[in-house]
Amino acid sequence: MKSRKTYVWKIAQMDLFSGTKHARMKIRPFAAIIPNEKLISSPDSFFNNVKYDFTKYVKNGFFRKTEQEAFYVYEIKREGQRHLGLLVTIDIEDYIQGKIKVHENTLAAKEQKTTDLIMEREAMIKPVMLSYPGRDEIEDLLKELRKNTSKFYSFTLDDGAVKHKIYRVSDAAQLKRIQELFESVEALYIADGHHRTSTTANLYRMQAEEQAGFDLRWLHAGIFAFEHLEINDYNRVVDALDAMSAAQLVVHLSHYFHIKPLEGPAKPKEKFHIHMFLEDEWYELRWKKEYIAINDEEPVLLDAALFDRYVLGGIVGIEDVRNDDRVSYVQGPKGLEGVMKKARKSEDRVGFCLPPVSTEEFIAVSDARKTLPPKSTWFEPRLKNGLLVQGLTGSCVD
Repeated sequence: MKSRKTYVWKIAQMDLFSGTKHARMKIRPFAAIIPNEKLISSPDSFFNNVKYDFTKYVKNGFFRKTEQEAFYVYEIKREGQRHLGLLVTIDIEDYIQGKIKVHENTLAAKEQKTTDLIMEREAMIKPVMLSYPGRDEIEDLLKELRKNTSKFYSFTLDDGAVKHKIYRVSDAAQLKRIQELFESVEALYIADGHHRTSTTANLYRMQAEEQAGFDLRWLHAGIFAFEHLEINDYNRVVDALDAMSAAQLVVHLSHYFHIKPLEGPAKPKEKFHIHMFLEDEWYELRWKKEYIAINDEEPVLLDAALFDRYVLGGIVGIEDVRNDDRVSYVQGPKGLEGVMKKARKSEDRVGFCLPPVSTEEFIAVSDARKTLPPKSTWFEPRLKNGLLVQGLTGSCVD
């Protein structure tokens, strides 16, 4: 088999979309809307419900407006790790021009729902998560700001497992330095928030008189270097045994895989290996080389893409994986227990654990203007609704 191709974006190259020299990335500080700490006795309850009750919370005084424009250094501590990023607003034109890169398609119905929520709230209550290949000078500056800036506020969430800290940066010289450093970043990659980004872009393009009070050019974003993020696996549970027996399924799978029993529950550690949970037993499925070879012209060949094509499509008969309720998904952090629990809810169900997408594969797919199969990546840490809000009008919070 010929060696895999790697598509890594090169610094100072020509812009992929326009063919012209890469323009500067534009970010700007903003006056945020923040939670009123004194009124929040149960942070877990508050932040778990804010996406449903934001308008009510605003009315009841659970949020307050800050007047000073700032960038916000955002530190998340979880499982002994520290993740450091920056909360900003970023020019939606950078997305329209292709400098903010996507890896999945959006759905019209979900865009409509997102539009309704933005218009109802008059605010962006959760930042889009963007990422980039890390740079020492940005990393050093963020560490310096975190060390030398007084903590603005913090919340400990998820039953004490995760601590979110916010540091406000408003000094003019520091703001300028941050902007200068991010101007040199060639591209940003959407890790989470495709629908929020595309909806903002659509509203910006369509901006009419009745929406004139909305500031839709600037997108609420959290920017983290890839080194501060984890790409976890995203696993599948499939209703595959309603039309065939377990033995028949194994026979069909043997056309595509080398199959052997596993001694116990385990996630795959190698690319082109999938682990299957079938009738309370675990099996290793290793793709046969011929099925890898005939798909080798893909810019990046992913287990999820092969699985969708041959297992879901070829064996189970699922043509539209986005809209067929015979397949459901279990994010990697829920572990093998999450897969087994969902699979055991029906005797027709089979669990499949896939290896995670690598950072290099993620970048390569985005740079090639391709899309990942649905539910291919689960990024950690997760940004929280309501932790720091961008108002779109002057009336969101009085």
